[in-house]
Amino acid sequence: MATLSKELQEYADAREAQRTKPAAVIQTSSKTEPLVTLVPKAEKGKRLSRLTNTSKVKQAALEFAGQHRAKAFTRVSQSFLDAIEAEVRVLILRRVKLQPSVGKTLT
Repeated sequence: MATLSKELQEYADAREAQRTKPAAVIQTSSKTEPLVTLVPKAEKGKRLSRLTNTSKVKQAALEFAGQHRAKAFTRVSQSFLDAIEAEVRVLILRRVKLQPSVGKTLT
């Protein structure tokens, strides 16, 4: 679990670096093969598309916090959203890598 958190933090850091640099190489694992090898360039003044719907993530996070935490949260930080985005990307990548090499459909 600590490895996953470290991978996600590295991915979030690389996304932040990507906003200021045209492209960045991300090493998200201590293995020889990186999980994500290259962050694509975003056009000047534009961001890369997100895999998550930001407003829905905020809404769900605040609902869950209201149900499972004693303190009432009212805002969601950008770093929280970036961490969720990174977790989704890592989850998709891991699922794709687990697929057999036969067939055309990801199952």
